[in-house]
Amino acid sequence: MTNARSNLTNFTLILGLLLGSWLLLKQTEIKPISSPYAAHFVDSYAQNIMLKQFDKSGALNQTLEATRLEHYPWRDMTLVMKPQMMIKQNETWFVRADYAKATEGGHEITLWQNVVLKQPQEGGNTTSIFTSRLTYLPKANIISTKESIHIKQPGFSIAAIGMRADLNKKTVKLSQHVRGHYEPQTT
Repeated sequence: MTNARSNLTNFTLILGLLLGSWLLLKQTEIKPISSPYAAHFVDSYAQNIMLKQFDKSGALNQTLEATRLEHYPWRDMTLVMKPQMMIKQNETWFVRADYAKATEGGHEITLWQNVVLKQPQEGGNTTSIFTSRLTYLPKANIISTKESIHIKQPGFSIAAIGMRADLNKKTVKLSQHVRGHYEPQTT
């Protein structure tokens, strides 16, 4: 009878421990954030990014390199740190900035702080555009800014406020306060 009583006591203790453990785990279960502010938190991120996009013929069309990428479900926004992009539409443009934000599923990309666009030209020359903020519309291939810009090319430079570049039409329109400086090449 002592063995039966001992077995019953052990069984009761084990059952109590299992039940207590289950209740403890149930109380500490991690639940998703259900507040209205949850969408403002990062739901995914990646580090040391290298993305490549190809056109229908298999040719490289765009690239993106970045140190970090964070996605926020609110407004389907992606924040990118230290983005460097290559955009190839008729000509190749290289774009870099300290930060970028893609909204509306990537239909609008805003770059800010130390924004630099470079377009290699024939003969080894490069056109460089410097600004503090820039918007890129990938589907329309439009680059624009309302901020001051500085355009440099060997032999001349242009300063202006505001710009709109249509990569498909190969046009650049400067908005206001346009000033140019020409420096003849010395041979």
